[in-house]
Amino acid sequence: GYALYPGWERALRNVGLAHVLEHTGEMSLHGPDATIIDLHWRTSERATAFDTTRLLDTARTITYRDQRIGVMDPATTLAFVLSHGHRSAWARLRWLVDVAELLEQTTDADVARAAEL
Repeated sequence: GYALYPGWERALRNVGLAHVLEHTGEMSLHGPDATIIDLHWRTSERATAFDTTRLLDTARTITYRDQRIGVMDPATTLAFVLSHGHRSAWARLRWLVDVAELLEQTTDADVARAAEL
């Protein structure tokens, strides 16, 4: 039930999927209930991007809306959100709220590990 966010539909139509995959590292989807999913396949510019195999190695499984999905551990999530915010020049205030919420849920060890990543 999810579809590409309208801006991504235009990008795919204008420059094509190969260009989007090569140069963006992300795409947004929206669901019938207005849920937005920001799908990423790279955390930042290629030179500084996380090794995605490490992301999969630390993933855990949760249940969301009766579906089992893999999610990053807290330290990797924090590092990812900080990297994404930096890459996007903190264009959305919501991302700072995400960092604050993550910091409330992470341990000092998670924060230290995020700094290492």
